[in-house]
Amino acid sequence: MVVAGAVAFQIPNSAGWCTFCLCIICSYSVIDFIATLYFVAPYRRFIKKHATKLFGLQQQPEVHVITKIPTQAKSVRVHVFVSVITN
Repeated sequence: MVVAGAVAFQIPNSAGWCTFCLCIICSYSVIDFIATLYFVAPYRRFIKKHATKLFGLQQQPEVHVITKIPTQAKSVRVHVFVSVITN
């Protein structure tokens, strides 16, 4: 719209705004792709698993703790320390 309006109405010094709008339009799909990979948990786990294999990083063991929160408490913090001994 901005580009068509700038060309049709011959708005002076509108090249910067036209370039900005075209950059936003062109970068939308890349930003959407990265946001999907980050915010959707199965995709995030897949990327994390394959990145650790690709870069040779050691994967940290994950511990999931499900606790029943007391009705009087507003929040509960659980700290779990896990040490793994491998041969």
